[in-house]
Amino acid sequence: MIGLDPDSVVSTCLLWDLDDVIVYGTNIYQLYLDINREYEDDWEEVDLPFIVSEKKGYKTPVRKTDFINIVLVFDYGRHDPNFSEEKILKMQTYFVDSADAGQLYLNYPMIESYQHLLAIPDSDYADRSVPVNLQPGLQYKNLVTAEYKRNKFLVGAD
Repeated sequence: MIGLDPDSVVSTCLLWDLDDVIVYGTNIYQLYLDINREYEDDWEEVDLPFIVSEKKGYKTPVRKTDFINIVLVFDYGRHDPNFSEEKILKMQTYFVDSADAGQLYLNYPMIESYQHLLAIPDSDYADRSVPVNLQPGLQYKNLVTAEYKRNKFLVGAD
């Protein structure tokens, strides 16, 4: 279970079987709202796959017991109108075990910063910088996508 697109560079590189992945398809702050809507303050009972399967309209709800590991990958998203440090801290406190409620991974500033590989291994990755004029983030996302498609070294690259 992840927050990112199953066709993304990270998904492709990790060689996930997409039949074993449920994509939430929105941001961490919407997930927070959905959890609170379903469980209010009783986060000890949170069944994340159930929340997502209900939201996605699955005929048969999925439960966390159906998974060996639950991994959540979201952008930090400080620009989001629903952003709050309190929400991030609560989720980091709760989602700490992939074999239980799930393990939360936050990308800062966005997932594309981890996808900006030009080779594997990419010895220049740690020193790579991008011009500030690549604002807003969509321009940077487009740059990473173009470079990804140009470099066929990644498994499953189109």
